[in-house]
Amino acid sequence: MVLTPMPDLQVPGARTSRARFQLYVATDVPLWRLLGGNNRAYGRSVRPMLSVTEAQRSCLLAATAAVRGTFELSSASGRAWTWVLIFEGEPVARSDSPYGRRIECRASAARFKAAAPAAMLTIVRYVPRELASTSRVSLGNVGRSPLWDNGVHGPLGR
Repeated sequence: MVLTPMPDLQVPGARTSRARFQLYVATDVPLWRLLGGNNRAYGRSVRPMLSVTEAQRSCLLAATAAVRGTFELSSASGRAWTWVLIFEGEPVARSDSPYGRRIECRASAARFKAAAPAAMLTIVRYVPRELASTSRVSLGNVGRSPLWDNGVHGPLGR
């Protein structure tokens, strides 16, 4: 396994103003993803949360960790590269998917780092199929249209 700390990531001129943390609460296992303005997933929670409140705190922590934490890139085979954001010795966020090349993984971490601090938070009653399958969330009673919670939609704790 290759493990590379990456504290100096930057994306010159990155357009991140429309980035948002989407907190999926359609089941009893809340989880989140950071999406860019084009709906590209920049990263996700390292694990499902126990409550919506815990997930909201996790989003805020990820926004803080993006500035102060360390991105570690790893690959077991040199082919499937992933990143994990470490803050105060704990994993806070991870790449949304593996990348075929190290440079692609590094660019993904840089996008997350640029977008997370200014990202908005939305709560959604919808779990994308790809998240449901990877986090063992049931799609049984999940609605198909987003439902925004106006009490939480807005800047993260700011």
